[in-house]
Amino acid sequence: MKRILVLDRNPFIRYLIARALQSAATAVVTVSQIEKSVAELKAHHYDLFFVDMQTLDNPAFEMLGLLKELSPHTGIMLMSETCSGDELPAGCHEAIYCFIPKPFFPSDIRKLAGKSLGLGEHFWKQSQTSADRTYAERRRQERTPVTETIEYTVDAAGRVTKQPKLRGDVINISDTGLGLLTEYPITSGTLLTFCEGLDYNEGIVAWSRKVDNNTFSAGVVFV
Repeated sequence: MKRILVLDRNPFIRYLIARALQSAATAVVTVSQIEKSVAELKAHHYDLFFVDMQTLDNPAFEMLGLLKELSPHTGIMLMSETCSGDELPAGCHEAIYCFIPKPFFPSDIRKLAGKSLGLGEHFWKQSQTSADRTYAERRRQERTPVTETIEYTVDAAGRVTKQPKLRGDVINISDTGLGLLTEYPITSGTLLTFCEGLDYNEGIVAWSRKVDNNTFSAGVVFV
């Protein structure tokens, strides 16, 4: 079992990474404070550690060095929305496995994590198929069947971006989420912003699978 720790103040980012990387071969733990991550590293072995730069005390490279000393075998993935990565001091680059600029997409996280953990960049696509189908069937039983066309946009993680409007057909709905058929290849962990027609503004794709060459089926959880 590969263990992954995620440190970020943004609950959406924590959910996004955990949902993207959770599998039968991985366990993902999320925290919002540096103190909690230090406690986790002291108490458990972690193979990978996603760290938001804004959670670190200044200077950040000193804290990264301390984290690396605390758990030298843990690969550190440093994330930031305000830094390009080129501005990092040399000490930061020596302590981390790679730098990830925000916003990012779940597919980017899977590729980097798969490479670091030795699982391969396509590991999650293969391992989650069965679990996603089970989840999909369970959600369909709980939701009310409907037929409604909606418009939505696909946003990068953690930041609203101007994207073209896409169309999809809602096939079932509840107070917590909906089932969607669409031509756009959305993937699990993607944030959707609904343009109109729903009481909710946003949702996260919990699972997705290809139905045929032109259609994708997805389960969306409202946020």
